[in-house]
Amino acid sequence: MYPFKRLILGGASSIFGFEEIKSIFKDARKDVCFIETPEMMQYNNVNDECIMMQDFCSMEEGDLFIPLNEFWLTYGHTHKFEKICERAYCASRSKRYLSALMMHSGISYCNWLTLSEAIQRIEIGKKILIKPDSYYSGHGVKIVQKANADRIEKYFKDANELDSRAERVLNIERGKAEIWEYISGEEYSADVFLCNGHLYVMRVCKKKIVVINDTPCVLAYVMIPVSDELYAVIKTWTDILFDTEDVSFGQFDFIERESGAGYVPIDFSCRIGGGLENLLMKCKDNVYGAALKMLLGEDSQNIYPDTGLYQFNILPTKCGEIFSDPYFLEIEDAIVIKNERKRISRIGGSANDRLGCVIGENYTEELFHSVSEKLLIGDNCIREISRNRSLVD
Repeated sequence: MYPFKRLILGGASSIFGFEEIKSIFKDARKDVCFIETPEMMQYNNVNDECIMMQDFCSMEEGDLFIPLNEFWLTYGHTHKFEKICERAYCASRSKRYLSALMMHSGISYCNWLTLSEAIQRIEIGKKILIKPDSYYSGHGVKIVQKANADRIEKYFKDANELDSRAERVLNIERGKAEIWEYISGEEYSADVFLCNGHLYVMRVCKKKIVVINDTPCVLAYVMIPVSDELYAVIKTWTDILFDTEDVSFGQFDFIERESGAGYVPIDFSCRIGGGLENLLMKCKDNVYGAALKMLLGEDSQNIYPDTGLYQFNILPTKCGEIFSDPYFLEIEDAIVIKNERKRISRIGGSANDRLGCVIGENYTEELFHSVSEKLLIGDNCIREISRNRSLVD
């Protein structure tokens, strides 16, 4: 059992099942405190009766603080509240640091490029990726190849820019862009929990990617079983990133190389993944509660009874204003996120850029291909906004 009296979860709007989590610790006579900033609470439809709305945390002796999102990860690190080593935190804040750490550990990694190296690759028909080094949720990521090579400088400049909210959340003064090799293969994401050197893999999803305006966007997440080989790979990554004493959630994005040459981590953060709440609510057990049981000394089983669950994202293909939302009628069981009269100001890979999603069971490739075109919404539902109209939502 991990020694603590009260568990504080910072960023509680990112999870669900508050009463269930509290009951897990009640029998062990441990208190659980859920906190979240008022700003984040207004964007999330959660039961706020269990959550303390505040943008600070007061720690007492015996408290254990675990961050769930980027704001509280920054807050915990700044105030030395979290149980996360400097190495894991730096990898969480820099994709280049993550890749360098893997390289020096002899692990397969994604290679960063100079501008001249990137241009040489494009000239011989290869693709490259431009990414902000510290941003999260797929913001600012662009694919460049021969067909759009004239945009490389613009995309690099854009990737260096951070909005004021990102600067505040990440506690950095300026952005920094990096250029990366493009790795062909299947892309995945995973949520994990680390405690006393033990790893619990909460879920792994295969992604279906579509490129919109040179931006890779996730059209579908499909929960998959985790083989012993994949578990061992993720365990190798977490052993490199974390110290034995660390207590942290973790979220990975990674690629299985097309050549069959193994898995490559391309992004990581010391928090849970976002945008999958509706999918994870369909799981038989509460994935967050199952992970946190490790704090009580319970060896959580890495069993995945919910494989085959899927989430299809409904995505805009242009910016403007939604003037009609019949796609919610055409797509059965769609969960509405943005509907009529909502403004679309950005095409991106973030969960916040979606128009909606569809959750289901028993995924098949045939099912995905039968609905994939309906998931992409353009001129039939979104119109450009005239220059004399405000772009403010």
